[in-house]
Amino acid sequence: MSSIDGGTSSVRAYAEQVVRSGLNLRPGRRLIVWRAPVEAPDFVAAVAEYAYRAGARLVVPMWSSDAVTLARFRNAPPDSFGEYASWSTQALHEAALQGDSFLLIPSSNPDLLRGEDERRVSQAVKTESRHMQRYLDLAKANKVVWTVIALPSQPWALKVFPELPASEALARLWREVLSFCRVDRDDPAAAWRSHVEEIAERKRYLNARRYRSLRFAAPGTRLTVGLPPGHLWQGGQAETPEGVAFSPNMPTEEVFTLPHRDEVEGTVAATKPLYYGGLAVEDFTMTFRKGKVISVSAKRGERQLEEIVATDEGAARLGEVALVSHRCPVAQSGRVFFHPLIDENAACHLAMGLAYRFCLERGAELSEEEFLASGGNGSMIHIDFMIGSGEMSVYGVGKDGREEAVLKNGDWAF
Repeated sequence: MSSIDGGTSSVRAYAEQVVRSGLNLRPGRRLIVWRAPVEAPDFVAAVAEYAYRAGARLVVPMWSSDAVTLARFRNAPPDSFGEYASWSTQALHEAALQGDSFLLIPSSNPDLLRGEDERRVSQAVKTESRHMQRYLDLAKANKVVWTVIALPSQPWALKVFPELPASEALARLWREVLSFCRVDRDDPAAAWRSHVEEIAERKRYLNARRYRSLRFAAPGTRLTVGLPPGHLWQGGQAETPEGVAFSPNMPTEEVFTLPHRDEVEGTVAATKPLYYGGLAVEDFTMTFRKGKVISVSAKRGERQLEEIVATDEGAARLGEVALVSHRCPVAQSGRVFFHPLIDENAACHLAMGLAYRFCLERGAELSEEEFLASGGNGSMIHIDFMIGSGEMSVYGVGKDGREEAVLKNGDWAF
């Protein structure tokens, strides 16, 4: 493969890895590309080419434009941000019901809505979350094949590498993203398989330990997260009920499970910015009592943080706890990437809101009331925020109260 610089070779190599290793696209499937960026038609075309080569019957891009999004926030009527093109999410839901696969490409411009009205942003995000709920219920239960990726762009590159000229920044970002996804290896698909098997080994270890809770200790963080009986550690790859394996996230470094919604105690300090609807929340802390957020503070974006935890009853509780080694490639790059997918794979993190049913034994079989009674959490949101660093240690607490190190100074202790 020629040098990785964001040119044609990079675009094609990335598209092939996403289709083969991320989606593991099966012959006869249809592929929906959600939020296909109009700014990157070559990448979307490459995805379509490799999908058809893999036997896809139809590839449907549902296009998105950062410029159109920005035009709305600057010019639309103030009372229109509760409106949504419901036909689009209806189409997603119908496609999921018939077994289509999904590639999701979030906007990669972290400052797109900087300076825009926070109330409009919050209302727009909540409206979309509400309309997406039926599709997300299927995706988050792994009843469909889905993969989320990060696609380099010029605005994102300049945010991450402000010291470089524009062309060099974009080339550098491409090199980083493709390296995180193992595309720069001689055999990218084999390298990805080896990587997810390493993650599977960690899952097997943690599932055998059956910890009652996790204790997090780091500067600004003293937090205990209870784990419900029957919790399952996940990560790397997921599997549909029909047995099709896929990688929901590219890149991925985490192992994760669900916390007990009523058993989170203490204070946690974020170590990276949180981006919510294109706006940043920075240098923030949250304090929990009996599983619920009782106070928040932030140097920037505190109002946005308050909006997040007030979204619905479950938004003030945790739906995910994830462990990531500080020695993983994303963390070792030494950069904040200002992109949730990349940054969550650089650090231990938590998520406010929805808990995944596949993180609980027989979770998919439970009613909503039974899931909540088992310690799971429900919400229309699932928002990750990063808390890990090279100074963090995590201890697993057994049923007998004895502790053992899981992470020590940011790295795996087992």
